[in-house]
Amino acid sequence: YRAFEFWLPLVLGLLAFAWRGKQLLARIGPALLIFFLGMVNLVSVLTPSLADRMKLDRFYLPLEAIHASKFMVLVLGLGLLVTSAYLIKGFRIAFWIAVAFSALSLFGHVFKALDYEEASVALLTLILLTVSYKQYRIKSNIRWVRIGFITFFVALLAICLFDVLSFYFIDKQHFGVDFTWRQSIYHTARSFLLFADDDLMPQTAFGQEFLRITQVLGLFCWLLLIYALARPRLLADEDSSQSELERAEQLLIEFGQSPMDFFKLGKDKSLFFSEVSEGFTAYRLANEFAIVLDEPVCEQGDKEELVQEFDQYCYANGLKAIYYRVDENSLVHFSSLRKQKITIGQEAVLELETFKLEGKERKSLRNGLNAIQKKGFTTEVLKAPQEKAIIDQLRIISNEWLKEFDKKEMVFSQGMFDENELILQDIIVLKNEQNTIVAFLNIIPDYAKDECTYDMIRKSLDAPGGSMDALIVELIAYAKAKKYVYLNLGMVPMTGLGATDSPAEKIMKFASTRLGNFKHYHSLRDFKEKYATFWENKYLIFDNDFDLIQLPVALVKVMKPNE
Repeated sequence: YRAFEFWLPLVLGLLAFAWRGKQLLARIGPALLIFFLGMVNLVSVLTPSLADRMKLDRFYLPLEAIHASKFMVLVLGLGLLVTSAYLIKGFRIAFWIAVAFSALSLFGHVFKALDYEEASVALLTLILLTVSYKQYRIKSNIRWVRIGFITFFVALLAICLFDVLSFYFIDKQHFGVDFTWRQSIYHTARSFLLFADDDLMPQTAFGQEFLRITQVLGLFCWLLLIYALARPRLLADEDSSQSELERAEQLLIEFGQSPMDFFKLGKDKSLFFSEVSEGFTAYRLANEFAIVLDEPVCEQGDKEELVQEFDQYCYANGLKAIYYRVDENSLVHFSSLRKQKITIGQEAVLELETFKLEGKERKSLRNGLNAIQKKGFTTEVLKAPQEKAIIDQLRIISNEWLKEFDKKEMVFSQGMFDENELILQDIIVLKNEQNTIVAFLNIIPDYAKDECTYDMIRKSLDAPGGSMDALIVELIAYAKAKKYVYLNLGMVPMTGLGATDSPAEKIMKFASTRLGNFKHYHSLRDFKEKYATFWENKYLIFDNDFDLIQLPVALVKVMKPNE
């Protein structure tokens, strides 16, 4: 029953997504074909060649060249299998290695035994790689390439010197040959290049072990070089200087228009300042992605230009720009880059003037608030700056909430418990008869015009039912007193996904309704529905379908606090 109820529809949805995702196929197709070509190379070497083709091949090529081609195809086959793993991750060096190996495989199959079938596969791979070359943008780490080359050549000289001296001085009984200097250099080169050496016939166990050691040392050098070339060049998150933070804060005051703007100056963010206009982008790095919170902060007319500028910066550094929690009205700024979008949730907004506790629809809310009051609980607004004793009480509640309710601190698009921040913020608390705080929420700056919002809302185990409602109602009164027009209640992920043609959104909708891990979002939606006047769609902006496979891991990473 469960297979038909859940797994079968989910698998079919994934297949539909893959079938319709042309960019996804273009992204993984070359890697799969490279893997297939590697297998073709191995099978081609291990199976006997056709007699007429071999006869024709020997007419044009010497036997040594045919054997060399055969061995080269074998080595290239192994190399292609390894390269496919790096290619699917988007490494640029893997692309060039794949092109070189495919070209060599093409000639290798022709010279090996006129195997035009296998050569056709190599040619097809080359064509597909050429068409999709823009997909591979992750650059190698130049520092590691330099270190790798230096280490490779030092190891090369040391191993070659060791091998040459060993061949020259080795006792004749082990190979039946008294090696000259020229022979020692010749066999060392063949061994280091991993070529089969039919002239060397070990006569003793020591001779066999010695030959294996020289080949292993050569293989170690080549692996070291490949690792240095393939190691990706990924930037690290950089702490912003005080002057940069001050500049960004001034830009927020001038151009800020989002409740997310407050978090753009968080310690977890890196800041990219435009060189062509007054503005900045707040982002965090995860894997090969630069994940931007919301959208650039700048003049409305400059946003598209800043989006393009940051995209070029990311491309130059082997990164992909991803935009998280973009407003529907801002999608126009990304249209010129031909990026894709997916709905990730909805943000609840309350028009303060419309909220009243009177009326039938508010009866259950009134009853809950009255019950709390009868038990002696009261709400209070604590104006900033906060005393240390208050912060200590809030910390106890926060730690209890995290532990007992199985929660974890998250950052990026929300805040975590930070004493230095809380001291400077107005805080609404719920107190019991003993004047002890049992629940709180902190009010944060909202750069959207005429809008108020909050960040954390947490309670202790002994807080009464309805305590969260009591805090929100007090926040509404606070916002009205401050002459705000709207109260932003925050986003509920994976909700508000209506009818859509997007396979990815269909999968998200299916998972949110069927998987227990996401069902708590529906409880959060129900809570905010009591207050919301309207809901605004929020989007994730990305390059292609293949990004969606990797993005969940990257998003989890950016939402974890820095250790």
